[in-house]
Amino acid sequence: MLLTLARITKFALQNFWRNIWLSVVTISIIVLTLFSLTSLIIINVATDHALGVVKNKFNVSITFKPNTPEEKVMEIKSDLEGLPYVEETSLTSPDKVLEQFKQEHADDTATLQALETLGSNPFGSALMVRPASIEYYQVLVGRIDELNLGEFIERTDKESYERIVARLETISTRVQAFGLVVSGVFGAIALLIVFNAIRIGIYSHRDEIAIMRLVGATDAFIRGPFMIEALLYTGLSCVIFWSTFLPLAHTFAPQLKYFFGDIGFDVNQYLMQNLWNIMGFEFIVVLILTMLSSMVAMARYLKI
Repeated sequence: MLLTLARITKFALQNFWRNIWLSVVTISIIVLTLFSLTSLIIINVATDHALGVVKNKFNVSITFKPNTPEEKVMEIKSDLEGLPYVEETSLTSPDKVLEQFKQEHADDTATLQALETLGSNPFGSALMVRPASIEYYQVLVGRIDELNLGEFIERTDKESYERIVARLETISTRVQAFGLVVSGVFGAIALLIVFNAIRIGIYSHRDEIAIMRLVGATDAFIRGPFMIEALLYTGLSCVIFWSTFLPLAHTFAPQLKYFFGDIGFDVNQYLMQNLWNIMGFEFIVVLILTMLSSMVAMARYLKI
């Protein structure tokens, strides 16, 4: 059994080295397929993480008119924070709102001068209301609408969250679609190249295969080297890809962390925590592709 396996492996290595340049091209395409697949995984996780961060930070901001009585503001705050689906409320006084505005426009001299000419604080109180979870967002918005606060409220910022989430989901969907297309293209090319490599291997070994048939070699012995060759393509591609990708990810980790900004997604940390799962998944996917291509090529050209 071991001797048979050793001979099958020897024939596979001979075919691999006999068509070394085709083997190099095949491995290169598979490496590109792995790169696109890994990038797609990271992008999917990053966008899901970003959506999760946004959904955990959403709130409804209510800006009151400057002449709204403080008692009315406190009454509205008390009404909303008493709701069972409200997790937190935060009230900012008019003076604090004015101070924040000046800080945000510290470099805008014209705006600050216009503010000084008013002679009084043009801002009212600001109330932030955060529901316990995203499921209660629309319920909270509906409750605020039911209070009929039009005469007291200058602006209710309840649509910005929906716009942000919708935009992120749109971007996520488009990026995922693009990644799937790119991965599919490289996967199809890899299938074709592996198919061609096995076909050439069958042609190169036509004399040896003919002799094997004459001496009564089994189907498994004849087909075995081509299956081992497909496994070899898969294994070498994965080793080359990950031995290159991991150092690059570690090197550019600070830049990637800065790129993802406030969402707090660390690519390097994610890869370290899920490395074996990703490697195993990609190895199985690529192995299925190469084996499938090899079996199709043998069914088409290897007549036993």
